[in-house]
Amino acid sequence: MNTKPTDQKIRDRFITEVEANFSVVAPAGVGKTAAIVERVIHIATGPHATEWLPRLVVVTYTNRAANEMRQRARNEILKRANNPGMVAHFNRAFFGTIHSFCLHLLRGHGHHLGIPSQLELLQDDESLWLEFVRQTVEVGAPLSPDQQRNLFRHVRMLDVIKLGRLAQNQHAPPGLRDFPAMNSKPVLDCPPNSRSKGGVENGQQLLRDWLSALDSGGEFLPLPSCKGGGGTFQELWREAFAPIRRWLNDASLCVARELGAHYRRYRMAQGFVTYDDQISLASDLLRDPETGRRIREENFRVILDEAQDTDALQFHVLT
Repeated sequence: MNTKPTDQKIRDRFITEVEANFSVVAPAGVGKTAAIVERVIHIATGPHATEWLPRLVVVTYTNRAANEMRQRARNEILKRANNPGMVAHFNRAFFGTIHSFCLHLLRGHGHHLGIPSQLELLQDDESLWLEFVRQTVEVGAPLSPDQQRNLFRHVRMLDVIKLGRLAQNQHAPPGLRDFPAMNSKPVLDCPPNSRSKGGVENGQQLLRDWLSALDSGGEFLPLPSCKGGGGTFQELWREAFAPIRRWLNDASLCVARELGAHYRRYRMAQGFVTYDDQISLASDLLRDPETGRRIREENFRVILDEAQDTDALQFHVLT
């Protein structure tokens, strides 16, 4: 009785066509891991094994999965190849997580960008972050004095500092403009109906008070919140404040990203990196023209397991 899957021909192509790129989409339990192991074995028992195995990179979601895949492939190679020397080449292949692969790249090439070769993984950076914050004197460096005043008048500096711990790998918006003027007329001219009169009038008075405080300058002035007045009034309220909210978001991200980059340099100066650092620094290596060229010339052959758990920056490193 034939027990082969109905898609066996496609599986065989994935296993044997080792010079082609593949993307495999399949549910759990249908043999993806077994197919990856077979592809590795086909490479290891093929004519280019001695050249390709040291350049083979198998990236999985956990170290446990990587070790299991490595062991299964090694056992089959020993059975089929009957060549102990081939196992020595196989042992030079990389099996591990994307983070450990990035650390591998940093240790081999990081010195070209001044990255220390000995980096210790920092899994809990709470105390280091607090130490950094205590030593940080200037917050808001990427912004002009006027932009800083407008940002910190409406957003607490402490919130922006906290964002800096998370935003170091985010792209800052290009060319931050001056603080936008508000078009408050549609809100103040909105006619209430019998059901929404109280909510609309309360909201309009709240907006007048806020605009008066804005013109007076000085004190901290968060954006006001209005929940009454009905759907039409709420939409006008959101539209009136939308340009200011976008500006505050972009300005906060500019400051937070600069602060986060400063914090990363602070960590590295003391020999520490986080999991996110490993990815972002490896991406920096590949974006550098000379270092990126050297890494690509190594001709890595990458197999990625569980691709759905890989984010955009991790894909950038692997591709």
